[in-house]
Amino acid sequence: MYSNGNGGRTAYNRAVIVAQMLKANGVVNLLRKRDWPDYVEPMRAVYEPEELQALFVACTTEERTLYMTYLLTGFRDKEIRYLTWRDIDFRDQAIRVTAKPQYEFKPKNKEEREVPVPQSLLELLKVHREKQRAHPSGLVFPTSNNEPDKKQENKLKKIAYRAGLNCGTA
Repeated sequence: MYSNGNGGRTAYNRAVIVAQMLKANGVVNLLRKRDWPDYVEPMRAVYEPEELQALFVACTTEERTLYMTYLLTGFRDKEIRYLTWRDIDFRDQAIRVTAKPQYEFKPKNKEEREVPVPQSLLELLKVHREKQRAHPSGLVFPTSNNEPDKKQENKLKKIAYRAGLNCGTA
């Protein structure tokens, strides 16, 4: 794997796949601890305030609302993907992560939670709700087909590219 230009993390992931396949066929404990490929998990770059400003300048109003929701809640991808208007408490300034059985979504560790949010985010969401057509699903950020949007990360990468913030690939 290394001679093909793959790194330690890729080699490790492939070893996991092979070990799982072998285990499914009754072969266990073939690899010892010292046999597993080593890798270092790199730290992800953090955007500085001026870079975040450039990112949000490159956003449409809807994109800005979506990614400000990520930024100001700290929610995971699926937590935003399945966010509904019923999860947003405008009066008490909080947003909840709740299970959505219709989408087979469960919060991490199966624990629903409530996160306080700034009034500025709630104002963005109010404007977003007024502009959004009524969706039967009640999703805050659905696709045009009224489905949960699974491409939010790719959309963010394209915005970062437009803003000149990444390595040059969209």
